[in-house]
Amino acid sequence: MNKGRSLDGASISVSSVRGPASTSGVHGTPKPPCETFSNVLDQLGVNGN
Repeated sequence: MNKGRSLDGASISVSSVRGPASTSGVHGTPKPPCETFSNVLDQLGVNGN
């Protein structure tokens, strides 16, 4: 954006991240963005999948 590029119509995927010793089995699984990040994405015109 600082270089005059628009993010309108862009998309991003959000996933769970866990430490290397985690045994939860959720590392890398898709999840919705948190409310704060979702608001930022809306302001930037980015679709958070």
